[in-house]
Amino acid sequence: MLWPEADWVGQRSRARYSMVLAAQEGRALQQTCVIRAWDLSKPLLFCPAMNTAMWKHPLTAQQVGQLKAFGYVEIPCVSKKLVCGDQGLGAMAEVETIVDKVKEVFFQHGGIQQS
Repeated sequence: MLWPEADWVGQRSRARYSMVLAAQEGRALQQTCVIRAWDLSKPLLFCPAMNTAMWKHPLTAQQVGQLKAFGYVEIPCVSKKLVCGDQGLGAMAEVETIVDKVKEVFFQHGGIQQS
């Protein structure tokens, strides 16, 4: 049976979407394992990055809140034009911001000398 072009394009898009979800799930499982094995006496910083729709999803707020409740430090995402074309929150913080926060947190924990 041959499908009309519109149906075929839709099927390919759904298949790609499923593969992306599976890949993200695998990464999420790896990240979860690292976090579960983390020494809670040491600081853990995280930098969320995703598209605006994902950032606005209630599960994201719940998960970020849970990480913060464990005492982990969020380096918040920023608003700008994203790779997917959206304009809004979801872009990873700038490198300089991340480096400054890492230095600040490590200095507070006696890990490095602040310059």
